[in-house]
Amino acid sequence: MSRAVRRAAAVLLAAAFVSCAPHLVAPPRLEPAAIAGRYRAARDARVALAGAIDAEASAWLRGDSLRDLPGVHARLALGAPDAFRVRIESLFGVALDFAAWGDSLACYLPPRRLGVALDAAADTLGVRAPGPLGVRVLAASWDPPAGAWDGARFDDSVLVVRWKEARDSLAMGVGSDGLPDWVELRDARGSTVAARYLGWEIAERTPWPARLELEDRAARIELALKLTHVVKNLGPARDRLVVRIPPGAARLEWPAVRQALQRTGRL
Repeated sequence: MSRAVRRAAAVLLAAAFVSCAPHLVAPPRLEPAAIAGRYRAARDARVALAGAIDAEASAWLRGDSLRDLPGVHARLALGAPDAFRVRIESLFGVALDFAAWGDSLACYLPPRRLGVALDAAADTLGVRAPGPLGVRVLAASWDPPAGAWDGARFDDSVLVVRWKEARDSLAMGVGSDGLPDWVELRDARGSTVAARYLGWEIAERTPWPARLELEDRAARIELALKLTHVVKNLGPARDRLVVRIPPGAARLEWPAVRQALQRTGRL
């Protein structure tokens, strides 16, 4: 067989192999309306659970101005739409008990018998409605208006939807499964807080955020959370969500409590 014939035979065999091999075709990308529908359905299910969700969490705080801090164990309680509670534990009991509802919050440090209660957190902390904001972050229950989805655009494989709430600007990236990848909130002062949803677990047959990172870009601080044992709690809501500052405890202004927190080496 001549060299030309062998070459022609090789070309024909290669062409036959390629024509018989299975062709891998990328699935068509979903339309924005379909992703929006998936997001709303999953979000509504999470909102229904968030009225009575309890969870355990491991937390790590990092920042340029912070020394290396150990991870802590915490217990979370949600009471959608506007309340949540966080109890950080130590070897000797509760190290910090914090709750927010609406625009109010309370914080108590049992080891130091120090507490603070604020009826208008925005006046002191610059955070508008910390209760609803905390619930939305932990439950990923962000609610873009219908018109915002009309202007959503793809960034690679993530659908990005943008909207405004009062003086705040928000943006959210949603995957084809209808679950958010990230959210950014920029307030009127230009400060940006970002939430990244890195992992999910099934709670009561509903996808729930299990690993997330929160970043305050102005303060250059990041908080990483890993949630476990996410369950629905049917107990009294008040007992789950209220921080009680006992009689005799010192009641301080927020700056003094923040200094005490820094001295504990835990936050």
